[in-house]
Amino acid sequence: MADLELLIFGIVSALLISYFALLLKPTAQFVVMIQNSKPRLTHGQVARGFLDLIEEMAVEHRVVLGEIRGVRNSGRIRLWFSNNLPGPFRQQVLNCWVNSK
Repeated sequence: MADLELLIFGIVSALLISYFALLLKPTAQFVVMIQNSKPRLTHGQVARGFLDLIEEMAVEHRVVLGEIRGVRNSGRIRLWFSNNLPGPFRQQVLNCWVNSK
């Protein structure tokens, strides 16, 4: 019986931790999906010019698939990139984002 109680306690604990982790996860202000080097805004709003720059850089760096999210952090929007986006591409996007402010 003690094994069953321990198992139930473990499952409930894992579910609660997952639930609170989702509550604490910052929500994206915008989401840009890149497919075949074409950016598509799927959530929120960004300037059309920013999407055009992302497309130019995606073609230059041969980015086929990826995701960029704008996440609010301490009153500012921080960019988050999917792992498959190359470092030089990320840096160029960050530079454009910072310089557009």
